[in-house]
Amino acid sequence: MELEDTVIRLEGTIENQYKQWRKILREIYRQERGMETGIQLGYSHGKKPIDGSEAVINMPAPGVIRDHFTASFTRYLAGGHEFSLSLMYAPEEMVTGRNLFDPTQTIELAMHQFEVELGYRF
Repeated sequence: MELEDTVIRLEGTIENQYKQWRKILREIYRQERGMETGIQLGYSHGKKPIDGSEAVINMPAPGVIRDHFTASFTRYLAGGHEFSLSLMYAPEEMVTGRNLFDPTQTIELAMHQFEVELGYRF
């Protein structure tokens, strides 16, 4: 993108002008960095969001994951477009607790997750 001695007019609504400005900045950034691809890796560790005493309350949506791993790949394309692929894996975690409505029962919640995401920016 050659900008020297160039006048760029942003047209349309404020929202459209903002999108045009972001596209210009994204292209300048890409060219200055010389990046055609980007790779990101991540890891998160946290304490369990619930303990055994809350097991019955969390049966509809068990929030028991403690660790998860992420990876993503982005391919930057001409005109500010990009294609991305992201992966997330959370190993199985389990919470065990008594049923508040029937203390003779034990509830066991387990969860593991795998996620794939595809994205295209235009």
